[in-house]
Amino acid sequence: MHRLSPTSCAPRAHEAIWVPVTVRVAWTLVMAGVKVRPAVLSDAREHVLRSLPPGLALPEVEEWAASLTKGYLQRVRKGSYARIPVDNDLALSPCPSWRTRLLENVGSLGRELARVHFGDGYSLRKLEERLHVPREELDGAIQRIREVARTLMKVDGLDIDGWTEARLDRMICRVVLHVPGACPPAHVLMSSEGRHHADACPRCSRAVRLVRGGVLAPADLEPEREPYPAEESSIVALLLHPDGRKHTKRLVRLFGELATPAGSDAWLFDADDFARVVPRLEDLCLESHPPRHHL
Repeated sequence: MHRLSPTSCAPRAHEAIWVPVTVRVAWTLVMAGVKVRPAVLSDAREHVLRSLPPGLALPEVEEWAASLTKGYLQRVRKGSYARIPVDNDLALSPCPSWRTRLLENVGSLGRELARVHFGDGYSLRKLEERLHVPREELDGAIQRIREVARTLMKVDGLDIDGWTEARLDRMICRVVLHVPGACPPAHVLMSSEGRHHADACPRCSRAVRLVRGGVLAPADLEPEREPYPAEESSIVALLLHPDGRKHTKRLVRLFGELATPAGSDAWLFDADDFARVVPRLEDLCLESHPPRHHL
Protein backbone atom coordinates (compact mmCIF):
# COMPACT_ATOMS: atom_id res chain seq x y z
CA MET A 1 0.00 0.00 0.00
CA HIS A 2 1.40 3.40 -1.00
CA ARG A 3 2.15 5.55 2.02
CA LEU A 4 2.36 9.30 2.25
CA SER A 5 3.87 11.87 4.54
CA PRO A 6 2.14 15.04 5.71
CA THR A 7 3.15 18.49 4.54
CA SER A 8 5.54 19.14 7.38
CA CYS A 9 7.58 16.02 6.60
CA ALA A 10 7.82 15.86 2.81
CA PRO A 11 7.82 18.75 0.33
CA ARG A 12 4.82 18.73 -2.02
CA ALA A 13 3.35 15.66 -0.31
CA HIS A 14 0.46 17.90 0.72
CA GLU A 15 -0.75 17.89 -2.90
CA ALA A 16 -1.59 14.17 -2.71
CA ILE A 17 -3.64 14.54 0.46
CA TRP A 18 -5.05 18.05 0.05
CA VAL A 19 -8.48 17.09 -1.31
CA PRO A 20 -9.02 14.06 1.00
CA VAL A 21 -8.03 16.12 4.04
CA THR A 22 -10.06 19.18 3.00
CA VAL A 23 -13.19 17.10 2.38
CA ARG A 24 -12.87 15.12 5.61
CA VAL A 25 -12.17 18.26 7.68
CA ALA A 26 -15.13 20.13 6.17
CA TRP A 27 -17.46 17.15 6.57
CA THR A 28 -16.45 16.64 10.21
CA LEU A 29 -17.05 20.33 10.94
CA VAL A 30 -20.49 20.24 9.30
CA MET A 31 -21.52 17.12 11.21
CA ALA A 32 -20.43 18.86 14.44
CA GLY A 33 -22.80 21.73 13.69
CA VAL A 34 -20.10 24.24 12.77
CA LYS A 35 -20.69 26.99 10.23
CA VAL A 36 -17.69 26.45 7.95
CA ARG A 37 -16.32 29.89 7.19
CA PRO A 38 -13.10 30.14 5.15
CA ALA A 39 -11.00 31.06 8.20
CA VAL A 40 -12.39 28.12 10.19
CA LEU A 41 -11.69 25.67 7.37
CA SER A 42 -8.19 27.06 6.90
CA ASP A 43 -7.33 26.85 10.62
CA ALA A 44 -8.72 23.34 11.06
CA ARG A 45 -7.02 22.07 7.91
CA GLU A 46 -3.69 23.57 8.91
CA HIS A 47 -4.02 21.92 12.33
CA VAL A 48 -4.62 18.56 10.65
CA LEU A 49 -1.83 18.85 8.08
CA ARG A 50 0.68 19.91 10.72
CA SER A 51 -0.38 17.13 13.09
CA LEU A 52 -0.56 14.09 10.79
CA PRO A 53 2.00 11.40 11.65
CA PRO A 54 4.36 10.51 8.79
CA GLY A 55 4.01 7.34 6.75
CA LEU A 56 0.22 7.02 6.62
CA ALA A 57 -1.70 5.40 3.79
CA LEU A 58 -4.39 7.61 2.27
CA PRO A 59 -7.35 5.91 4.05
CA GLU A 60 -5.45 6.36 7.32
CA VAL A 61 -4.87 10.03 6.52
CA GLU A 62 -8.63 10.54 6.23
CA GLU A 63 -9.36 8.78 9.53
CA TRP A 64 -6.67 10.82 11.27
CA ALA A 65 -8.08 13.98 9.68
CA ALA A 66 -11.49 13.32 11.23
CA SER A 67 -9.99 12.62 14.64
CA LEU A 68 -7.69 15.65 14.54
CA THR A 69 -10.57 17.91 13.47
CA LYS A 70 -12.60 16.77 16.46
CA GLY A 71 -9.58 17.49 18.62
CA TYR A 72 -9.31 20.95 17.08
CA LEU A 73 -12.95 21.65 17.96
CA GLN A 74 -12.39 20.39 21.49
CA ARG A 75 -9.53 22.86 21.89
CA VAL A 76 -11.51 25.79 20.49
CA ARG A 77 -14.75 25.05 22.31
CA LYS A 78 -13.54 23.72 25.65
CA GLY A 79 -9.87 24.59 25.89
CA SER A 80 -9.14 20.87 26.16
CA TYR A 81 -5.91 19.68 24.57
CA ALA A 82 -6.47 15.96 25.12
CA ARG A 83 -5.94 14.06 21.85
CA ILE A 84 -8.96 12.17 20.57
CA PRO A 85 -7.74 8.63 19.76
CA VAL A 86 -8.08 7.16 16.30
CA ASP A 87 -9.58 3.73 15.67
CA ASN A 88 -7.33 1.01 17.12
CA ASP A 89 -8.14 -1.15 14.07
CA LEU A 90 -6.81 1.42 11.62
CA ALA A 91 -3.95 -0.91 10.65
CA LEU A 92 -6.50 -3.46 9.43
CA SER A 93 -7.12 -2.60 5.79
CA PRO A 94 -10.59 -3.46 4.46
CA CYS A 95 -10.58 -5.70 1.41
CA PRO A 96 -11.17 -3.53 -1.69
CA SER A 97 -14.11 -5.71 -2.77
CA TRP A 98 -16.00 -5.56 0.53
CA ARG A 99 -17.84 -2.34 -0.27
CA THR A 100 -19.28 -3.65 -3.54
CA ARG A 101 -20.11 -7.07 -2.08
CA LEU A 102 -21.73 -5.51 0.99
CA LEU A 103 -23.94 -3.14 -1.01
CA GLU A 104 -25.01 -5.95 -3.34
CA ASN A 105 -26.37 -8.04 -0.47
CA VAL A 106 -28.23 -5.67 1.85
CA GLY A 107 -31.21 -4.53 -0.24
CA SER A 108 -32.21 -1.01 -1.25
CA LEU A 109 -32.88 0.23 2.29
CA GLY A 110 -29.63 -1.33 3.45
CA ARG A 111 -27.71 0.45 0.70
CA GLU A 112 -29.24 3.77 1.71
CA LEU A 113 -28.45 3.19 5.39
CA ALA A 114 -24.93 2.08 4.58
CA ARG A 115 -24.39 5.36 2.77
CA VAL A 116 -26.10 7.84 5.09
CA HIS A 117 -25.79 6.13 8.50
CA PHE A 118 -22.47 4.29 8.40
CA GLY A 119 -20.89 6.49 5.72
CA ASP A 120 -22.20 10.00 6.34
CA GLY A 121 -22.76 9.60 10.07
CA TYR A 122 -26.44 10.52 10.36
CA SER A 123 -28.21 9.09 13.40
CA LEU A 124 -31.05 6.60 13.03
CA ARG A 125 -33.34 9.05 14.83
CA LYS A 126 -32.77 11.64 12.10
CA LEU A 127 -33.08 9.06 9.35
CA GLU A 128 -36.39 7.80 10.75
CA GLU A 129 -37.78 11.29 10.10
CA ARG A 130 -35.94 11.88 6.86
CA LEU A 131 -36.71 8.54 5.19
CA HIS A 132 -40.19 8.11 6.72
CA VAL A 133 -39.34 4.53 7.64
CA PRO A 134 -40.37 2.98 11.01
CA ARG A 135 -37.52 2.56 13.47
CA GLU A 136 -38.08 -1.20 13.64
CA GLU A 137 -37.50 -1.47 9.89
CA LEU A 138 -34.35 0.63 10.14
CA ASP A 139 -33.04 -1.53 12.98
CA GLY A 140 -33.69 -4.67 10.94
CA ALA A 141 -31.78 -3.25 7.97
CA ILE A 142 -28.88 -2.29 10.23
CA GLN A 143 -28.70 -5.85 11.61
CA ARG A 144 -28.72 -7.18 8.04
CA ILE A 145 -25.75 -4.93 7.17
CA ARG A 146 -23.86 -6.22 10.21
CA GLU A 147 -24.62 -9.85 9.36
CA VAL A 148 -23.40 -9.45 5.77
CA ALA A 149 -20.30 -7.58 6.95
CA ARG A 150 -19.45 -10.32 9.47
CA THR A 151 -19.80 -12.98 6.79
CA LEU A 152 -17.60 -11.11 4.31
CA MET A 153 -14.89 -10.50 6.86
CA LYS A 154 -14.84 -14.06 8.14
CA VAL A 155 -14.80 -15.54 4.63
CA ASP A 156 -11.80 -13.35 3.80
CA GLY A 157 -9.94 -14.41 6.93
CA LEU A 158 -10.43 -11.52 9.35
CA ASP A 159 -10.84 -12.81 12.89
CA ILE A 160 -13.74 -10.78 14.31
CA ASP A 161 -14.84 -13.20 17.03
CA GLY A 162 -15.46 -11.21 20.16
CA TRP A 163 -15.86 -7.88 18.36
CA THR A 164 -18.46 -5.58 19.86
CA GLU A 165 -21.12 -4.04 17.65
CA ALA A 166 -19.42 -0.65 18.05
CA ARG A 167 -16.12 -2.06 16.80
CA LEU A 168 -17.82 -3.81 13.89
CA ASP A 169 -19.70 -0.62 13.02
CA ARG A 170 -16.44 1.36 12.85
CA MET A 171 -15.07 -1.17 10.37
CA ILE A 172 -18.30 -1.07 8.34
CA CYS A 173 -17.95 2.72 8.20
CA ARG A 174 -14.45 2.36 6.77
CA VAL A 175 -15.70 -0.25 4.28
CA VAL A 176 -18.50 2.04 3.10
CA LEU A 177 -16.12 4.99 2.73
CA HIS A 178 -13.61 2.96 0.70
CA VAL A 179 -12.59 4.87 -2.43
CA PRO A 180 -12.59 2.46 -5.39
CA GLY A 181 -9.85 4.10 -7.44
CA ALA A 182 -8.04 7.28 -8.40
CA CYS A 183 -10.10 10.47 -8.22
CA PRO A 184 -10.16 13.07 -11.00
CA PRO A 185 -8.43 16.44 -10.51
CA ALA A 186 -10.36 18.92 -8.39
CA HIS A 187 -11.14 21.17 -11.37
CA VAL A 188 -12.93 18.26 -13.09
CA LEU A 189 -15.08 17.38 -10.09
CA MET A 190 -18.09 19.58 -10.90
CA SER A 191 -18.17 18.54 -14.56
CA SER A 192 -20.42 15.75 -15.84
CA GLU A 193 -17.40 13.44 -15.82
CA GLY A 194 -16.60 14.34 -12.21
CA ARG A 195 -20.19 13.95 -11.03
CA HIS A 196 -20.37 10.55 -12.73
CA HIS A 197 -17.25 9.51 -10.80
CA ALA A 198 -18.75 10.92 -7.59
CA ASP A 199 -21.73 8.58 -7.91
CA ALA A 200 -19.40 5.68 -7.08
CA CYS A 201 -16.83 7.47 -4.90
CA PRO A 202 -17.75 8.38 -1.29
CA ARG A 203 -15.01 11.00 -1.02
CA CYS A 204 -15.94 12.84 -4.20
CA SER A 205 -19.64 12.47 -3.46
CA ARG A 206 -19.04 14.39 -0.25
CA ALA A 207 -16.94 16.95 -2.09
CA VAL A 208 -19.68 17.59 -4.66
CA ARG A 209 -22.34 17.90 -1.94
CA LEU A 210 -20.17 20.26 0.10
CA VAL A 211 -19.56 22.47 -2.94
CA ARG A 212 -23.22 22.46 -3.94
CA GLY A 213 -24.19 23.28 -0.37
CA GLY A 214 -21.87 26.28 -0.28
CA VAL A 215 -19.67 24.78 2.43
CA LEU A 216 -16.67 24.51 0.10
CA ALA A 217 -15.70 26.60 -2.88
CA PRO A 218 -14.05 24.79 -5.81
CA ALA A 219 -10.89 26.77 -5.03
CA ASP A 220 -10.74 25.13 -1.58
CA LEU A 221 -9.95 21.84 -3.34
CA GLU A 222 -6.96 23.23 -5.23
CA PRO A 223 -3.73 22.64 -3.26
CA GLU A 224 -1.84 25.69 -2.15
CA ARG A 225 1.84 25.81 -2.97
CA GLU A 226 3.88 25.02 0.11
CA PRO A 227 1.04 26.26 2.34
CA TYR A 228 2.72 25.75 5.70
CA PRO A 229 6.48 26.30 5.50
CA ALA A 230 8.53 24.95 8.35
CA GLU A 231 9.04 27.62 10.99
CA GLU A 232 10.74 27.64 14.34
CA SER A 233 9.52 29.55 17.38
CA SER A 234 10.82 29.77 20.90
CA ILE A 235 8.22 29.42 23.62
CA VAL A 236 8.13 29.16 27.38
CA ALA A 237 5.69 26.86 29.13
CA LEU A 238 4.39 27.66 32.60
CA LEU A 239 2.86 24.74 34.52
CA LEU A 240 0.73 25.04 37.64
CA HIS A 241 0.88 22.21 40.15
CA PRO A 242 -2.55 20.57 40.75
CA ASP A 243 -2.37 21.65 44.39
CA GLY A 244 -2.29 25.28 43.23
CA ARG A 245 -5.31 25.18 40.93
CA LYS A 246 -7.31 27.47 43.20
CA HIS A 247 -5.03 30.26 41.90
CA THR A 248 -5.85 29.61 38.21
CA LYS A 249 -8.20 32.57 37.76
CA ARG A 250 -5.63 34.92 39.27
CA LEU A 251 -2.97 33.72 36.86
CA VAL A 252 -5.29 34.14 33.90
CA ARG A 253 -6.09 37.73 34.91
CA LEU A 254 -2.44 38.51 35.54
CA PHE A 255 -1.01 37.25 32.24
CA GLY A 256 -3.89 38.31 30.01
CA GLU A 257 -3.21 38.15 26.29
CA LEU A 258 0.45 37.29 26.81
CA ALA A 259 -0.51 33.69 27.62
CA THR A 260 -1.97 31.01 25.40
CA PRO A 261 -3.81 28.31 27.38
CA ALA A 262 -2.48 24.81 26.85
CA GLY A 263 -4.91 22.95 29.07
CA SER A 264 -6.46 23.70 32.44
CA ASP A 265 -3.17 24.27 34.26
CA ALA A 266 -0.60 25.21 31.61
CA TRP A 267 0.17 28.34 29.57
CA LEU A 268 2.49 29.09 26.68
CA PHE A 269 4.36 32.35 26.19
CA ASP A 270 6.34 33.70 23.27
CA ALA A 271 9.93 33.72 24.47
CA ASP A 272 10.25 37.33 23.24
CA ASP A 273 7.45 38.36 25.62
CA PHE A 274 8.72 36.49 28.63
CA ALA A 275 10.73 39.44 29.96
CA ARG A 276 7.37 41.09 30.63
CA VAL A 277 6.13 38.00 32.43
CA VAL A 278 9.05 37.48 34.83
CA PRO A 279 8.30 40.48 37.11
CA ARG A 280 4.71 39.30 37.50
CA LEU A 281 5.92 35.81 38.41
CA GLU A 282 8.31 37.28 40.95
CA ASP A 283 5.48 39.20 42.60
CA LEU A 284 3.37 36.04 42.76
CA CYS A 285 6.15 34.10 44.41
CA LEU A 286 6.87 36.87 46.92
CA GLU A 287 3.19 36.91 47.87
CA SER A 288 3.08 33.09 47.81
CA HIS A 289 -0.15 33.16 45.76
CA PRO A 290 0.55 30.56 44.45
CA PRO A 291 3.64 29.37 46.30
CA ARG A 292 6.71 29.25 44.09
CA HIS A 293 6.96 25.45 44.34
CA HIS A 294 3.59 25.27 42.62
CA LEU A 295 4.92 27.02 39.50
